[in-house]
Amino acid sequence: AYLAAQKHSSNILLEKHVEGRDYRLVVFQGKLIWATERRPACVVGDGIRSIKALIEAENCNPLRSGNKQSKLKKLVLDKEALAILQRLKLTPDSIPGNGNIIPLRRKANVNVGGVPVPVLADDVHPDNRDLAIRAVSALGLDLAGVDLLIPDISQSWKETEAAICEVNAQPGLGNLHTRHLYGEILEALVPNQGRVPIIVVLAPVPGLVDSIGSRLCQSGINAGWEDGDEVYV
Repeated sequence: AYLAAQKHSSNILLEKHVEGRDYRLVVFQGKLIWATERRPACVVGDGIRSIKALIEAENCNPLRSGNKQSKLKKLVLDKEALAILQRLKLTPDSIPGNGNIIPLRRKANVNVGGVPVPVLADDVHPDNRDLAIRAVSALGLDLAGVDLLIPDISQSWKETEAAICEVNAQPGLGNLHTRHLYGEILEALVPNQGRVPIIVVLAPVPGLVDSIGSRLCQSGINAGWEDGDEVYV
């Protein structure tokens, strides 16, 4: 790979490979609010059906479709999937044993067939939780998704090889297991259930509305008002 890259440029970047599973830790306002393991597209053998048949059966899952908005994407036997099978000395007609997991992708992204699997908060080691929170804090973010590569989320990153792959400042929360997060985040960001207090003044007193608005602003309340002639924000 180095020799091949050298033909195109003398500037070559080498990155260390980190062995592990792909976890997304969602941090909001200094707290870990959600964790998922992102598993690459795969099928699970039953000792009866071929890999091709298992893919066809999984694609019948109503959650999987080619629609851009679908919660899960269709599994595809393309060049990458065939290369992975070849490396495992398998073909689409091979019949994997019962319970055997056959990967079809290297990446765990949902848009290429991956599946997000919820992780219980108690299963996330405190060191890993604190690492994610520190990473988000260091970047000055209130909401972020920390992608952590680690063999086991229940083991401390200090005791095993691990690395933060990315801190996503605009994380996609998804809609398969995470619909409850939207309400929780909005409730924290928008107090009083999103209501905006309104004062209606019914009095022909010149300058009264201006006076009330100014006093509200002086007390630290962001106020806007309208007195029939002008609008103030």
